[in-house]
Amino acid sequence: MNAVTIAALDVVLAVENQVNALRWPPVLDALRFGATLDQVIEVMLNVETTEELAAGLIDWSVGQEIAGRMSDDEVDELMELVHAAGGPAPVPAYATFRAEAVAR
Repeated sequence: MNAVTIAALDVVLAVENQVNALRWPPVLDALRFGATLDQVIEVMLNVETTEELAAGLIDWSVGQEIAGRMSDDEVDELMELVHAAGGPAPVPAYATFRAEAVAR
């Protein structure tokens, strides 16, 4: 019974990860159409602060860049959108982090 329970948990977590990954493209679209981070937070589950939303979106974008699904310019656009929507300004040190992450 323990192995069945663990296998079921594994499936549930895999589905949850897939669903969580799918939430970021609509957030990016909302920002492109002028939504603020506060407006996005109102409709998102499990996100309570603008800092948490900005961090999740930026982390997702860097993952997309590493996987080759987003370009440097697209990630830069996303970071500017986050800033314009009420999030933190992109910092020069983050560009170094991105370059190192992509190089791995």
